[in-house]
Amino acid sequence: MPRITAAARRAAWATRLAWASLGWPMLLALAALCFWLGLAGFVNRPLRQELRALQSASASASASASASAAHPGSGAGAEPAPRGDADVVRGFVAFLPPMELWPQQLQSLHALVGQAGVELSRVDYGSHRFEHLPGSHRSVRLTMQAGAKPFRRLLHDLLAAMPNLAIERISMERLPDQPDRLNIRLDASLYYRDSPPGDGR
Repeated sequence: MPRITAAARRAAWATRLAWASLGWPMLLALAALCFWLGLAGFVNRPLRQELRALQSASASASASASASAAHPGSGAGAEPAPRGDADVVRGFVAFLPPMELWPQQLQSLHALVGQAGVELSRVDYGSHRFEHLPGSHRSVRLTMQAGAKPFRRLLHDLLAAMPNLAIERISMERLPDQPDRLNIRLDASLYYRDSPPGDGR
């Protein structure tokens, strides 16, 4: 028992020593990293899994509809297919804003970056269509310099203002000449649905 107590005290002392050796910029970087890991685990991963499931369900529904059209009399006595997957797909697509909202959300993104006190050095965009859903997503890569606290504020404000935004990846490195600032690259995607024909919004 005394040996266990002594080992526990040595472990606690080593932990306190390691914690005291870390500077506050490193602690801020660790806090930002923990925030991103929680964000990826509890927000982005479920969203991507749901999107893949919806695409798979949509592909299955399309294949079933094609088979029924090719053999109209083959399923006359069969029970109708469950509509749960189709309802989920429609609900997800209806949740997404129309593509026409992209310019407005792009302006909001830049405004939020400015309000957070982040120094934006480069922005890259990309456009991608869904394979089986009536919509698309715009990829955004932001290269910036910021302190850990302003960057955490920016992440919070972006996710609160844009429910259709998903953070894909965050990479950070500390600047050698400015230890209180980080060089950050953020990859995100904004998801949209297609507007119906004749919708002028």
